[in-house]
Amino acid sequence: MTTENTTPGEGENKGDEDKKELSKSTVNLRILGYNLLLFALYTFACMAADQSQGSVNALLIAFFHFVVCTLLAIIKRNAIWFLAGMLVLIIGFGTCMNNYHMGSFR
Repeated sequence: MTTENTTPGEGENKGDEDKKELSKSTVNLRILGYNLLLFALYTFACMAADQSQGSVNALLIAFFHFVVCTLLAIIKRNAIWFLAGMLVLIIGFGTCMNNYHMGSFR
C-alpha cells in the first residue's frame, strides 16, 4: 500500500474547482436557455398577431436580440452571450425562410 503525501486542504481545492466548473457550465446553459425561451415567446407572439408577416417581424426582433447579446458579450467579456445571440439569429432566419418557402407570405 502506498500513501499519498497530501497537505491538508489540498484535496478540497480540487473539489471546489470541479464545483466552480460545474456551476459555470450550468450558468452558460441557463443563459442559452433563457435566450431561446425569449426568442420562442416573441416569435409565437408575432406569428399569432400577424400570420403573413409575423416571421419577418420576429426576424427583426431577433436581429435586435442579437445586437443586445453581442453588446452584453463585450461588456461582460463572456462569449456565451455572443453565441446565444448567433443561435437566436440563425434560428430566426431559418424560421423566416421556412415560412417564406411554405408560402405564408402573400
